[in-house]
Amino acid sequence: MEKKLTLDEIKRYSIEILDDIQNVCSKLNLTYFLDSGTLLGAIRHNGFIPWDDDLDISMPRPDYEIFIKQYNKYCNPKFRIKSIEIDSEYGFPYAKVYNTETLLYENGVNPFGLGLSVDIFAIDGYPDNIVERQDHYNHVIKYFNHYARIEALAESQYKTNYKFLIKNIKILFARKFLRKKAAKKVIKNSTKYSYEKTNYAGLNVCIYYHPKDRWVSKECWKPIKHIFENKYYFIPKGYDAVLKSYYGDNYMTPPPEDKRISTHGLEIYKK
Repeated sequence: MEKKLTLDEIKRYSIEILDDIQNVCSKLNLTYFLDSGTLLGAIRHNGFIPWDDDLDISMPRPDYEIFIKQYNKYCNPKFRIKSIEIDSEYGFPYAKVYNTETLLYENGVNPFGLGLSVDIFAIDGYPDNIVERQDHYNHVIKYFNHYARIEALAESQYKTNYKFLIKNIKILFARKFLRKKAAKKVIKNSTKYSYEKTNYAGLNVCIYYHPKDRWVSKECWKPIKHIFENKYYFIPKGYDAVLKSYYGDNYMTPPPEDKRISTHGLEIYKK
């Protein structure tokens, strides 16, 4: 019988994946950073945000592209990677490394056969000209918002009542075709400007909230070590600018107690 993991177990299993990712990156001489809520947790709590239940990391696009192609050759065999570039059924615009000994349900749906996973985001370039940079950012938001609407539909649950037949068809179509198509458009737009040839960069493939423009100087994307759950991992040197672009100037202030809950709707089971 499948055993549902507790929050503490989810965190422990997630750290196991993170350690394996760090080991592979070391072997391949690749750069990675703790990112998003994981970076916020590292700076504000020296570990997980207490109520969080996932891990996020990012990599410069050139490193990301090597990582997604090589990870399965060097990783612990119980972990595997999925990305749209190497899996024809996958539908996220970013990769996930997952534990094959677990099953993940997000709002009742098991997306793409995944288990407990760590999100891997690519960091992409922005043009040096400020007008072009803002224009590109506007397109980034446009394409990701379109993807997010389709993603929400694809992750909806089917209704058994015949009155919902049209809605069920739309859900099926979103799962089988539209989601992947929209994810590819996000990636194509995000990679318009080369990471290596520009002086600004940002995370464009996962933008569910954006209080500020999401680009920062590439000087921010230099790796330094920081403690996270009593171990040391890499974070961006300019973490303050990165976190302000993600969460606003007051990112060090925790939300009100009634907002301190996970928003992912995850249920994870040990096989």
